[in-house]
Amino acid sequence: MSITFFYKYLGWALIAIAGASASCTGESSPSGDCTHDSVTDIKVDLASAVKIGDYIANVRGCSYDTSDDNQLIGEPKSAVVVGDTVYMADMFKKPGVYAYDFTGKPVFVFNSRGQGPGEFLGIASFQVHPTSVTVLDPMQVRMVSVDKDGHYLGSESTEPYHYPISFISDGKGGVWYDRGNNVTDNCSAELLYATPDSIIEVLAVPDNLNGFTFSASAPLYQVAGSGEVRYLPSFQPVIYKCSEGEASPLYRFDFGGKWPPADWLTEGEHPFAVYQRVVEKGYINALNAFEDESTLGLTFKEGKDNLYLLLYDKASGKQRLFDCTETLDMRPMAFHEGRLFVPFDEGFNFITLSD
Repeated sequence: MSITFFYKYLGWALIAIAGASASCTGESSPSGDCTHDSVTDIKVDLASAVKIGDYIANVRGCSYDTSDDNQLIGEPKSAVVVGDTVYMADMFKKPGVYAYDFTGKPVFVFNSRGQGPGEFLGIASFQVHPTSVTVLDPMQVRMVSVDKDGHYLGSESTEPYHYPISFISDGKGGVWYDRGNNVTDNCSAELLYATPDSIIEVLAVPDNLNGFTFSASAPLYQVAGSGEVRYLPSFQPVIYKCSEGEASPLYRFDFGGKWPPADWLTEGEHPFAVYQRVVEKGYINALNAFEDESTLGLTFKEGKDNLYLLLYDKASGKQRLFDCTETLDMRPMAFHEGRLFVPFDEGFNFITLSD
């Protein structure tokens, strides 16, 4: 039976990972072949990690304005910085999308829970548009949009896209949908691209991963500055470049023996058992990516407690690996003008790291 499983652990929406090969195609149905012009292979050596606390050069931070508890986020899961505003999604503690200026003053909130117009039961992903915000509510199989004053604009059923768990508009009339690793009678793709005229099955669910999905906080994301779309699929150590209905591998991560073998999953195994084995074996898990035009950022965990941040410079090909285990509140979620955006319980920081 196909299982989509969102698991909350230490404040993360975890990705349990198994090694697999993915496929990509621009045709109307997935294929087993994948052609691409250039893939950057990134070898990750955990032994090279340095403690991030030793490299913090500058911190520009603020505390939330707590005068209105309704506008106070509980536990950020994903974030995007738009101009001088930070938008964050809380998927568990106080579900909603919350936005603040750089002083911590709330400027937008959408946390109306329910089944009526302009309400949601759960949030799996969100996107900020020039004049509106859209959230994906998988529990009600719909997307809901409000303007930046919080007024309801409309909703759209996601049933035609086979129950996605993440989405992102490319700004060109198309929308990408992540379905996770769930093959159904009507769809065998993990990634779809929809236009007003068609729905394209872009990436097939790998055979050995069917039924196992632990969603990243933002598996579909945009590169800050360029707006290019990226996709980090569940259970796969690869990031795809997505453009005009086609997806090609762009970054591929080699964690060596820390990555589970391809035959690691057992059909029918419960996701809790899968995660437990990840922890016991000390495998890599909980990948989340963010990116601007110069740098790729990747956070991940080794086993249960060891937290890392990888920064990859696109121009030079150089990488830096930071051990964040001793500072577990150091969970960057975005870039802004070369700084790391890092939320914490009482506010957020913009952090600059030294060379």
